[in-house]
Amino acid sequence: MMRIVYLFLILSLPAYALEYSHTSGKANHKYMQLILSEYIPWLKQELKLNFSDIGKDEAQFIQKNLNLIDHWVASDYKMMEKFLFGLNANKNDSDLYFRIYIDKSLRNDTILKKFKKNGETLFLEWDNTNGVCYITKANNTTIRTFNLPFSKDGIYFTHTCKNGSIFVTRYLEKKLEGLLKDGAISNYGEFITYNKEGKVIKTMIKDSPQYPLINPDLITPFINKHMIKTMISINKYSIDINNKIMIYVP
Repeated sequence: MMRIVYLFLILSLPAYALEYSHTSGKANHKYMQLILSEYIPWLKQELKLNFSDIGKDEAQFIQKNLNLIDHWVASDYKMMEKFLFGLNANKNDSDLYFRIYIDKSLRNDTILKKFKKNGETLFLEWDNTNGVCYITKANNTTIRTFNLPFSKDGIYFTHTCKNGSIFVTRYLEKKLEGLLKDGAISNYGEFITYNKEGKVIKTMIKDSPQYPLINPDLITPFINKHMIKTMISINKYSIDINNKIMIYVP
């Protein structure tokens, strides 16, 4: 899908103690709110992202959900973070991505009213191309309509966007043997997004033992700054149909 050029080493730097709390620590609202009170404003400033640019009503709704975050990951979808920021790996490209988990207590909010027919809304997402989209669990009818390759082990999500676009993402946990030095099995998550024609438009990888290879001259300085500030390794990236590579934090 893309031409590989140089090794992007910085993605593989680990910080195991901190990352354990991201996935396996107990829910702690007070702790998370303390962390987010500094982390979210810093991210917004560094990425030059204002939630009001997403939409006035959406900005208020995003803040409501941020105020309720008590863990890094969603308890019912542990492969997905409760909030996620993405940026283009090319430092000269300002493409951005944002996703927020919708707390169960807010899933009847009036902002979601027009999307209720699609099922329970799980996430709000936004990017420069499609604007605001709402993510629901895809039903069998949607999967058949999109003519997608079906996997009984997969989890399917529908993205319904305010601009009229609709996409479906399939998540699968993958296993690769022998990639590690001791020959151990390595697990990673693969999110593949399809359009209505069943064409792959984006693949997102989480916890892959192999990271994208990118020309270091194109890497945004934010990546290095984030590593230094948080001591958390970056373990998610995506590649789309146009060979655009995006990096995601936290």
